[in-house]
Amino acid sequence: MTPPRPYAESDPRPASAERRRHARARHDGPLTVLVAGRAMDVRLRDLSAAGLCFFSEEPLDEMSLLDVRLDLPDGVDDEFRAKGAVVRCERISPHLAHYEVAVFLHDIADTQRHRLRDFVTGLQGEL
Repeated sequence: MTPPRPYAESDPRPASAERRRHARARHDGPLTVLVAGRAMDVRLRDLSAAGLCFFSEEPLDEMSLLDVRLDLPDGVDDEFRAKGAVVRCERISPHLAHYEVAVFLHDIADTQRHRLRDFVTGLQGEL
């Protein structure tokens, strides 16, 4: 029996092709997430118009819902806000109690998504 391919047979991309639909850029900075009404200060690793990844000192369950608050240095006075769901949480090392957490932003206003996309594009231009 042939193992299933990650893409449909009509998809011309190889199995190893990047599947992200949105550009992603590294950005090391503080981030506040609210999980069940509790604020957690974490360290942002990277972000895109669809999601972000951060480092946390405590694990979060997959599918946990959270609110994201981020100060984007984009000249806009208001704080960036969105709602997301944890799609991955992995321990960085067996010797450290630090976790890498990936979040899909599922509830985000169009204006906020455009801000985030513009911010990521600007970061990519700095590379």
